[in-house]
Parts: sequence; structure tokens; C-alpha cells
Amino acid sequence: QIFSFYHDFYDDLNPYYLASNSLMSPADAKGVMAVAAIDQTKWPTGPQEEFSSQGPTSDGRIKPEISGPDNVASYVYSLYGYSFKGTSASSPHVAGAAALILSNNPSFTVDQVWDTLVTSAVDLGPGGQDLAYGSGRLNLSTIFVDPASVDFGEVIVGSSVEKVITIQNIGSPSLTIDTVAAPLLPYALVSDSCSGKSLALRENCTLKVRFSPSSTGDFNGSLIISSDDPSRGMIPVPLTGKGELWVGLSSPSDQFPISPCAMSNPPLFEWYANASMTRYEMQFSWDPAFLTIPVRVKASGYASGLTSSQWKKVLKLPGSSGGTVYWRLVGTRPDGTENVSNKRCILVASPQPVGIPAIFPVSRNGLPILSWQNQCNIRFKVWFGSDVSFSRKTSLFFHVPDPNVNGGTFTNELTSDQWSKIRNLVGDQPGANVSWYVESWDGLNRYAVTETMSFVLTE
Repeated sequence: QIFSFYHDFYDDLNPYYLASNSLMSPADAKGVMAVAAIDQTKWPTGPQEEFSSQGPTSDGRIKPEISGPDNVASYVYSLYGYSFKGTSASSPHVAGAAALILSNNPSFTVDQVWDTLVTSAVDLGPGGQDLAYGSGRLNLSTIFVDPASVDFGEVIVGSSVEKVITIQNIGSPSLTIDTVAAPLLPYALVSDSCSGKSLALRENCTLKVRFSPSSTGDFNGSLIISSDDPSRGMIPVPLTGKGELWVGLSSPSDQFPISPCAMSNPPLFEWYANASMTRYEMQFSWDPAFLTIPVRVKASGYASGLTSSQWKKVLKLPGSSGGTVYWRLVGTRPDGTENVSNKRCILVASPQPVGIPAIFPVSRNGLPILSWQNQCNIRFKVWFGSDVSFSRKTSLFFHVPDPNVNGGTFTNELTSDQWSKIRNLVGDQPGANVSWYVESWDGLNRYAVTETMSFVLTE
């Protein structure tokens, strides 16, 4: 239904006083097209007639929907030398326009007639529908674009959604669509049966637009349709959409470093997810594409730790030299459909050799002390030889009491039996040369070795 403002608002003290929230029933009702008035002598630019009421409604809806002309001639008013003014004049113009649209397009629904009127209107005042002019002044165009704007809603990052836009000739024997300018990414025009086509009355063509977000956030774009419609030669079709992750990672952060001293302390893995998710699987791989997934861990809730054995499996994925481990989360809904989070990586440090070892004193009659700087290795093997080729050699084993020691100095006094074996190995004579080096292993059993050192026995 199309209504004027019932009566044009004024009060006794302020004739033609214009106020917001001045709409009256039935023009303020839902499903009713309220029509404002613009003097036809000022039709191109306005302003709105001073007596024409403004929105919003009492419940906050934007009104009016459109503006029509007043101060026009009519048979009755002309008999008495008057012009026809007020929204009582502007509303019949909009009603007549609706009748023309429907007569040319008898299959149109009420919503399509409504959309044709408001989308064809020439915008006045603030951009878009406002509280004075509505969508703008009445304009009968030949072209009808349905929908006039496209909202793709929330789309999961990495997936895509397609929607169809229909262009129809609603008021001319022939309408030519010149070009359709494709939107910018993440939108794409994937099919176009309209560009360069002439449409007969009531004939239509279609466009298909795809939204493919590669990241989260709101994305705005537009499709530009050019035609030979004299009143709407160029029509922008706004495109809106939001990239969303149904499953997203919170912690640890991307590029999370794991030092050799943190091998036994896995971080807490946390994430966020849509409430429809009922179970999760954490996936770890050396492959950023996850074509191979060696470690899978079931999880629930929004956080999970790893057992010691699971964590060791994860840290061993890059190999003995360290490197990158990629991880992600897969969420599953009750119907079995899955959504995959973005990926993050863990940087596993390479194995750290011990610092240059030292031994002192080296008297044949004392018990020497071995010493070296340790970066969290937990097991050591010390080799002694009579020469640098270690053709004759013996070895000693040591373990660090605290595997989490970081940057500490390891010291250990040799026993008399150990020192006796070393002396006998080289002949137990003053001036004898002893070669030696240290092998080490960290918590992942990764190997490192020092350079070869030497010392000379003294008396």
C-alpha cells in the first residue's frame, strides 16, 4: 500500500512546522510505502516541502520510502485556479508509477514492484535512504536489477559462495546492456549473459558473482552495470561479505620458537570455534599443505595440552637438524561436516653442542675435573684416545642430573679407576699426549659433537 503522511504535519503555533518522528498512521506502518512531497518546480534537487513529515518511526525504522511531486495541476483544483499540493498529491504519482510497472510486468510480486520504485529513485539528501527524502525522488526507469545489492553474509575463509543477479527490461521496447564492469577481489564475475545484449520488454539476463575471501574481515565491492536507459545509464550494485573462520587458532602464536631447553614442556594449544562444533582434531606435519599428517591428537573444548610422548613426536617431525612444524585444527559438526582452521608453525631449534670442553689439572697423580658449557643436553659420552685418529681409545659416560639446565656449566671429577684407564691408554708417561672430544644428546635424542681437544700429562 502507498500512503501520504495522512495529513501534512503542522501545529497551531508553528504552521507547517517540520519535525523528526512526525509521521502518523497509516504511513508509519510496516509494509506501507510512505511518500514525501517535493514541489514539482524544484523537482530536480528539492528541497522537501516544509510541511512534509519526517521519520523515523516510533520504533526507529527509517521512513519515508520515496518522494513524489506536488504543486501540480489537477482537473478539480484547476477549476478553482489552485494547484494540488501536499503528500496527498505526491502519493498518487507513486501509486500511478507502481501501476505502470505492474502493467508492463504483470508477473511481478509486491516486493519486486517495491524494489523497482526505491532502487530506481534518484537519491537526494544524504546518501542512501534518509529521513526526509527516503530513497530519493520518483523515477521510472527501464532497467530493473534484482537484487539491487548483494550480501554474501559470512563465508568461511578458503571457500566461496556464488549468487545470481538478474537484469530485466521493465519499461521499454528495447534495452541494451553495454558492459558489466567486474568487481575487485575477493569478488569475481564468473558468468555474464548480459554485456552487449539487447533485451526486449520483460526479457532478462543474468550475472553470477563469486565471493572467495582469503582472510577474515569485512569486504565491500561493487559491480557496475552500464546500459542505454536514459535515466539510469550506470548502476552500481554494492557487494558485501565477511570472511570468517569457523575454527581459528589463538595460541601458541605463529612462528612459536621451541628452544632445546623446552623439549619437555609443551605449550598449551588454544583455539576458538563456532558453537556448532562438537569435536576437534589437532594435526601436526612437516608439510605446510598437510598432504601427510603424521601426528593427530583428539581434543575437546577450546584448549588442549599434549602428553610427553605426543610432544616428542611433534618435535621430531622436522628431523635431526630441527626446523618447522605446521599445525592446524579440524572442527567437526554433528552432521559430520568439517571446517579447517588456518595453520601456524612451531620453530624447533637445532641440537646444540656443548661448549669447548676443558680438563684440569692433568697431573698423573691427581684426579682431573672435566668441564664444559651445556645447552640443555642430557646425555654425554666422552672419548679419549692416544692420537687424533683415536686408533686406541676408551670412553666415559655422563648424565646431567637436571635435564632442564640451560646454559649451565657441567663439571665432573674423574674417578681413580677412570683416570688410570686413560693414563694406561697413552703409556702413563709425563709428556704423553691425550686426545679427547665430547658427544651429546638432547631430550629428543638428537646428536651433537664437539671438536677434538688434547692435553699433555704432567708429573
